Amino acid sequence: MKAQCITAPHYGDSAERFLQIAENFDSEGTLIYDKRNALRTVQVAGHTLVVKRYKRPNIFQKITYSWFGPDKSKRAFSFAQRLLKNGIDTPAPAAYVEWRKGSLTQRYFFFCELTTATSLSETETPGQPLPEDAAEAFAAFLAEMHSKGFMHGDANLSNILFNKTPDGAFKFSVIDTNRSKWLKREPTVGERVDNLMRVSHNRRLLQDVGRRYARLTGLDPEKFSNMLLRRLASFEARKERQASLKRIIKRLTGKSPAKI
Repeated sequence: MKAQCITAPHYGDSAERFLQIAENFDSEGTLIYDKRNALRTVQVAGHTLVVKRYKRPNIFQKITYSWFGPDKSKRAFSFAQRLLKNGIDTPAPAAYVEWRKGSLTQRYFFFCELTTATSLSETETPGQPLPEDAAEAFAAFLAEMHSKGFMHGDANLSNILFNKTPDGAFKFSVIDTNRSKWLKREPTVGERVDNLMRVSHNRRLLQDVGRRYARLTGLDPEKFSNMLLRRLASFEARKERQASLKRIIKRLTGKSPAKI
């Protein structure tokens, strides 16, 4: 297995340490999350970092990431660099590691600095809008990101972090950005709707943030928020159809199908 490590400039002397952590992932540091992907806190050059080990790719993903586009760790690293360059906060990237067997990517790891920021989801009350100050600040942050051409691939509240400044203002940061994209133009209304639809399944919260966002971006608040609700309903219906199909396939074959 051939390993490659790319580091941020200020971690240039720590490549061997990053490779060591990837090699011994299950015994390094402290496990903080373990579902489809796994996260651990580790120590590198006197810094506390978070390392993310992505789920092992299937054969189609191995081919795609090896020959047709960057894998998730490389995308996360490059997105973080570009976000910071464009004034959008995100945990500082430290490195990424790729394992290859022959010409195919087998595993990949992303390292970034640990943040103490809080997830915006922790301010949510089920069935209720966000607190007014949080909702207004969040809508402004979404508008700012879109004005810079950044479309977060999954802008749900868990992927938006915040701290409060001494004067009570919100300072936001984004995580889990590897499915995002950059535009070289203003997003269309449809693109804005598709992007904001992922904020929450809580209709009252989504509609409230949508109205505030629309006012900040010169759109009709009621029309835009209603578009969000219709798009969310369509999205949820499609996901339920996919889940039903997977259940049928599992009953017929006894196996869970690959991601649809």
